[in-house]
Amino acid sequence: MYRSFLEWEWYSDLNTRVLFQHLILIANYKDSRLRGNVVKRGQVITSVSDLAKSSGLSVQNVRTSLSKLKLTNEITIVSSSEGSTITVVNYNSYQDANDTPNKRPTSNQQTTNKRLTTYKEDKNIRSKEDNINDGVTPFEKTFQKFEQMRTEIGKPLTETGRELILRNLEHLADGNENLEIKILEQSIVCNYPNVYKLNKDKSTSSKPRKISPI
Repeated sequence: MYRSFLEWEWYSDLNTRVLFQHLILIANYKDSRLRGNVVKRGQVITSVSDLAKSSGLSVQNVRTSLSKLKLTNEITIVSSSEGSTITVVNYNSYQDANDTPNKRPTSNQQTTNKRLTTYKEDKNIRSKEDNINDGVTPFEKTFQKFEQMRTEIGKPLTETGRELILRNLEHLADGNENLEIKILEQSIVCNYPNVYKLNKDKSTSSKPRKISPI
């Protein structure tokens, strides 16, 4: 892992950083087989509960962080009868060039130190997580609806905007995924382009104070 990781967009998000680093460490360093399934380099078969136990995070924090990592295409998740197969999309980028098993280093291997664009193919695969219907977490479903609303009101969400929204959610809900969903739903219903502290007074139509502009 290189010092450039300090510039990673989720680095200041402690839970997401801890989980992502944990996934990099437990992912296969070479292709193998597990109960009839091929587990490729950069993949691990696990579950939300197992990740919570092994990383020290709560189940809720694991789910929230997985959703964030999927949104920015750091990982893909596909479920099977054996569990959820999580792929670290740019796994080779976080490894030493000489770490590729059973191969001598070549000039081609140097390209693994760059951020790959294979996520463009991976994002077309319908991801699934254990205990989540339709392969998408409730948080991710709600966030997709929020993005759709932003497009419909003529303010499509940019990558920078997405990062700011997620950081604001983390600040407003303090890592509580259920509260994050409610905050997003409030913005969707009211056509708010940003996220705001949950308005408990349902009778008022006044616009809550925002955290930061998008």
